[in-house]
Amino acid sequence: MSRDQHKKGLSLLFWHQLFVTITKSTRLVFLIRSYYFFIYIQGSPGNLPSPTILPSPSKNPARVPLMSAEPLDPAKWQSQSPKLHAFPLNRFILPGSHNSGSHSISVNEHGIAPFSPVHPLLAPFFERWSKCQTCDIYEQLCAGVRYIDLRVCKHHKKNLELRTEHSVYGESIEVGLNCVKKFVDAHPGEIVILHLNNFRGEGFDTVADHACVIQVLRRIFPDHETSFMPRNEYECSYADLVERGRKIVCVYGNDAVVGAEKEVSLCSACDILCDKWFDAKNTETLFQRITDFIPTMNADTKRITVLQAILSPQPLTTVIGFLIQIPRLFFCFLLSCNYVPRNIAMLAEYVNSRICGFIEEQGDDFRPGVVLIDGLPGQGAKNVINKVIALNGREGTPGEKFV
Repeated sequence: MSRDQHKKGLSLLFWHQLFVTITKSTRLVFLIRSYYFFIYIQGSPGNLPSPTILPSPSKNPARVPLMSAEPLDPAKWQSQSPKLHAFPLNRFILPGSHNSGSHSISVNEHGIAPFSPVHPLLAPFFERWSKCQTCDIYEQLCAGVRYIDLRVCKHHKKNLELRTEHSVYGESIEVGLNCVKKFVDAHPGEIVILHLNNFRGEGFDTVADHACVIQVLRRIFPDHETSFMPRNEYECSYADLVERGRKIVCVYGNDAVVGAEKEVSLCSACDILCDKWFDAKNTETLFQRITDFIPTMNADTKRITVLQAILSPQPLTTVIGFLIQIPRLFFCFLLSCNYVPRNIAMLAEYVNSRICGFIEEQGDDFRPGVVLIDGLPGQGAKNVINKVIALNGREGTPGEKFV
């Protein structure tokens, strides 16, 4: 090696080492590292599972789609699909919103629930990991959602008022119920499943507490005798339900109350719903567990299966999200990165983009009753809703798996 080549090699080595040293202390390298870190935690976007599925129904030209090829208005998609109306509601595939009332939770405005697993000092940070939706229930319904997951609790300070919750208190349940009332009145021909559940709070499970919930239902829905579907009409066709003025299937998460209530038509959650939470840490695990569950789901021919297509946020993810939120500090400059979720809305957008691909891969054996998601009004959530609605229009019939 000549002297000039030796000097040139040393020069290149020097500049290379200088570049590595500089970039180690900038956000560039951290962006790259954070991306792979996030992929490791939540699942690789390019490595979706490939479950064994039936051949695509689109390859069978002898079967006729049940829904029009024209784009549907998400706020009216049920009424705009007349070929579905001959089937009962438990054979539809409905988009649902997970923890629908959590859009309103606020530590500062409403406070933290005493049954929350989070220490009160950390509650303001974890609030962003409890807010599964960021638009109100009326907007969720207008986006195509037809299953509302409304969690009811009793506020331990504010006159024991009935509230929504997700470890942090939200608005009064009356606000959410009024949103449902407003939607069904403005969109005749649409039927919503309203699932009241959880009933948390100190001593909530008394007869008097549930009587308060029933009283609120009577007040918000004065036409409940007509608009609420009785349990004995569960297998009636959609067209028959609409003709009788039914707008809401009110599912109540306490069987004793359902059995005792004679005035308001309530349906038992255990009787008509099979709610499946997969407790998955990444998308690969989520999709594999859904795939494994399909035979069990199809064997239950009477109940509506609720698939929770969501991830459980991991502690490490939430800690990184916290560090990213440090405002205008040196660490914020180093750590700010769009690939690490800062809240549940960002995590949901990531997951929903992959759910769309998973749904497209499924064959006729994939017929859930409800696909439950986070992240409205994000574009990823809206895309999932469109995919779920389209499942009703696949070639074949909604009742095919029940024959």
